[in-house]
Amino acid sequence: HRPAPEVRGELRGALEEARMQVEDVARVGLATRRTPHQQRQLPVGVGLLGQIVVDDERVLAVVAGLLILRPDSKAPSFNADDVMFAQMMLPHHLQAVDMAAMVLAPGRGSSSELQSLARGVQSQQSSEVKVLEQLLSGWGADTEGSHHMGMMDGMLSDEELTQLNSLHGTEFDHAWSVAMIKHHQGAIAMARDVLQSGVNHRVASLASDVVKAQSQEIRELRMIATATSN
Repeated sequence: HRPAPEVRGELRGALEEARMQVEDVARVGLATRRTPHQQRQLPVGVGLLGQIVVDDERVLAVVAGLLILRPDSKAPSFNADDVMFAQMMLPHHLQAVDMAAMVLAPGRGSSSELQSLARGVQSQQSSEVKVLEQLLSGWGADTEGSHHMGMMDGMLSDEELTQLNSLHGTEFDHAWSVAMIKHHQGAIAMARDVLQSGVNHRVASLASDVVKAQSQEIRELRMIATATSN
């Protein structure tokens, strides 16, 4: 008998937490008493273990069940701040993906530099959207973040998006770069907040990626904005 899809989703979420904890313990604990050669092999072994578990639903159920039910497990795997971050970042990322599509639209006339950056935004944030959706689904949380809209710095209004979409060439590149800088700054602020107040390992990993990737993109966007200011 196969578990219901929603149950399997929850188990996979729990398993991911277990896998990350196994990796942490393995790298910190085992590396202290292994030869250099064995230490180099450790990440490979941990990765193979994770893949085997993911591919076998029977093992998935056992491991996730042990993680959830073990009596000495007192630390929560997520908290309200993790949920709020995911609910807020999901529409934030979706808007960034839509904005990236504007750059790549036929006839837009954007520079090759901005097109390259937009493809990176599209790829990175589309991937992160999937993670956010998986997290919220696994927690049984609402994927609609509209009730947090007033708290999401940097997002553009519908009117601002319409105005931006009406531009072309250098004028568009400048306006888009300025808008995306503010958009990224809002995302970085949210990511730094959850790094301080959240407890979920996957959220922390995603938030760290947001800070790193979008900080670099802001530097590139500032150069584009300056070059297109005249």
